[in-house]
Amino acid sequence: MIRQPQIPRSALPGQDPVLLTRIKWLTIIRAIVVTLILGSITILQVRNPTASVLPLSTLIIITYVMTILYAIILRLKPPDAVFFAYIQICGDLIIETALIFYTGGIRSPFSFAYILTIIISSILLSRRSSLIVASISSLVYGALLTLQFVGILIFPYNYVPKEIELNLPYVSHTIFANIFAFYLTALLSGYLAELQRRTGKELQAKDGDIAQLQTFNENILQSMSSGLIVSDLSGQITMMNRAAIQILDLCCPAWGKEIAGQQHWDQLFYPLQIEGLYQSMNREGKNSLRLESRISRKGQEIFLGLTISILKNPSGEVKGLITNFQDLTEYKKMEEQVKQAEVLATIGQMSATIAHELRNPMASIRGSVQFLHDELELDEEARHLMEIILKESSRLDRIIADFLLYARPQPPNPQSCSLRDLVQETVTLIQKSGEVSDRIKIVTDIPASTEQLEADPGQIKQVFWNLAMNACQAMPDGGTLTIRARRSRQQEGGWVIEFVDTGRGICPDELKKLFTPFYTTKERGMGLGLSIAYRIIEEHHGKIEVISAPGEGSNFRIFLPATPLVLLEDIRI
Repeated sequence: MIRQPQIPRSALPGQDPVLLTRIKWLTIIRAIVVTLILGSITILQVRNPTASVLPLSTLIIITYVMTILYAIILRLKPPDAVFFAYIQICGDLIIETALIFYTGGIRSPFSFAYILTIIISSILLSRRSSLIVASISSLVYGALLTLQFVGILIFPYNYVPKEIELNLPYVSHTIFANIFAFYLTALLSGYLAELQRRTGKELQAKDGDIAQLQTFNENILQSMSSGLIVSDLSGQITMMNRAAIQILDLCCPAWGKEIAGQQHWDQLFYPLQIEGLYQSMNREGKNSLRLESRISRKGQEIFLGLTISILKNPSGEVKGLITNFQDLTEYKKMEEQVKQAEVLATIGQMSATIAHELRNPMASIRGSVQFLHDELELDEEARHLMEIILKESSRLDRIIADFLLYARPQPPNPQSCSLRDLVQETVTLIQKSGEVSDRIKIVTDIPASTEQLEADPGQIKQVFWNLAMNACQAMPDGGTLTIRARRSRQQEGGWVIEFVDTGRGICPDELKKLFTPFYTTKERGMGLGLSIAYRIIEEHHGKIEVISAPGEGSNFRIFLPATPLVLLEDIRI
């Protein structure tokens, strides 16, 4: 069964929610007025004990019953608002006419009741409706007094003294004065009501425009990719957008209004202090200040570029500060990578030439010493010295070979290979090399269903070897090396291989120089292992990232693209 959508009461045809609210107030006001009239009649009864209050009391009771009936109708099933307003106005006119009839007609003090109904009709409906009600009131009141004057209607009770002479001038003047008052009230109240309605509509339209403008501005602020924070001069935050929440990695609702009042500027941008920055801007006569800062968030450092501006109201009074900031962490990483690449390229070109020039004489020296060692009859000490020369020359030759591998790497020869097999072969070689302590545990987490990798297997194994040996050397007292791989989320089909150790970690100053040739913190080693790994991955169009902190171990991440290297070489050609 298909259910019809329910329409809200305020949306039903003929139901003006504003008019219905006014009708409810009319019902309440009617009850108050009837109560006041009842009190006035009680006073009249005291002044004129001979008059009976039974008819008026009955009329008041009927009025109360009608008021209750109106309230019940409004609560259970609201009718057409305009029609229901006319019904109540007509009922009020009838009750007012009966009240004037029972209180002496021309001598009645309640002729003003018509004026109240005229005012109410102008408020509820329109100026035209108030004129219609004024006309009906004039006809009814004039007819009532005329019939009283000619003696056709006999009023049973009079609540005022009868000394008043009912002559034609007096009756005519009374009718004219009241009719004039009715129409004047209708015109004035109708004009004021129309003016109020027109002003209300204009204000409502302006409120709608302001609300739309506020929503539009709010959407702009929340859609900005830059973080935006508004604070007072003391640094207490009053507003922040979504980008600010995401960059600062705060846990709070989507719009950030609840958390804004609970945060202080100095807490978010420590060690910066907003009051000191504001004082500096005042001294220099600046309206804005641009600076960069490095803050720590959940153990990681992020670089921020901040622009702090003074917030003024239309009169020029300073009300607070606006902080606009961007996350420059990735840009800083790219900048460091570019600088590092430039340094490495320069060093590589220079060192390749030097290494090449050293290799030839080194080979001649080694060959000559080897010949003398084999041909000459030497004593034990001389033979030992020649063996040292041969051993050290071999070591120098390996260093030169490694450096030439870094400075002039061979172009990758991409093949379809198994990443799981490459990792396993590397682990086996490390465990059998005798250079790794038994207290170091190597754990691999490579999916069994790993797809084939397009890379140079020999060079990739060289990278794995260098990173694994570096991790093991960072754990002299033992620990765990975890090698894991997964598909990259940033690039479809790409790979992320991680070497995670539980060693001493790396301080920020060492991180900046980590891939620089000949830079090492170890007692033994030339500092070329990580440089060679970096260069090989660079030739594979990938990248290496390091996440480390002192005492928390290190995580070397290798990102390898999914695009086969053969296609990249073809495009480059």
